[in-house]
Amino acid sequence: MSTELKVKKIIGWVLIASGIIIMASIITTTVSHFSSNTPFPELFSESIEIKGGTSDDPLSDYMQSIISDQLNSFIPKGSITLFLNIGAWIIFSFFMVFASARISELGLKMLKE
Repeated sequence: MSTELKVKKIIGWVLIASGIIIMASIITTTVSHFSSNTPFPELFSESIEIKGGTSDDPLSDYMQSIISDQLNSFIPKGSITLFLNIGAWIIFSFFMVFASARISELGLKMLKE
């Protein structure tokens, strides 16, 4: 066996092992996030709500408070940012699993040569 062939086989095994390690770590991290052991990384955060000035019409203020209360009961506070953070994590994890599969595939091609 030539030195070049030995180096290719070693690099191939290293690539396969690194691909499997990346896949396993992403899968365990995702399971940890979805089982509520660790929170999702926060890429999106809530903005501070600034209320406008009060108007002279008390009926308008009352209607605005009723609509605000109804929206808050329909869509819980923080749920939209949580769903955005979950979606971002899912996209990232799919990318990482796909990339690690390609790394392992590259390692297999180096072993076949």
